[in-house]
Amino acid sequence: MLVVNNKPCPIGIGGIILKSGTNNVSTQEWDERAKGRYKKAIEGMAKEGHIDILDKREKLTIDLVKKTYDLDLLREWEADPAHKGPLKGAIREQLALADLDVVGEDKEI
Repeated sequence: MLVVNNKPCPIGIGGIILKSGTNNVSTQEWDERAKGRYKKAIEGMAKEGHIDILDKREKLTIDLVKKTYDLDLLREWEADPAHKGPLKGAIREQLALADLDVVGEDKEI
């Protein structure tokens, strides 16, 4: 499942760290927390707009791509043959932007 952290800082929920932007989270791990002792906290964060909880089957949009900084998730989307045209271009553009921010690697600009 995808969880979008709309805050500029990471959020921790029962051992799951949500970086700013779109995060790929194991459905099983998320369900354990959302139905357990973190239920009220998760509901409150969603109600206040701090997080958006999305099903992976939801249609991928350019707006969602622009909120994604996870290189692995972006590469997964890029490899999907169903993503074409402007969406594929947005994925590649975001990959290039996210790749520039990788710490410890020398990148030519």
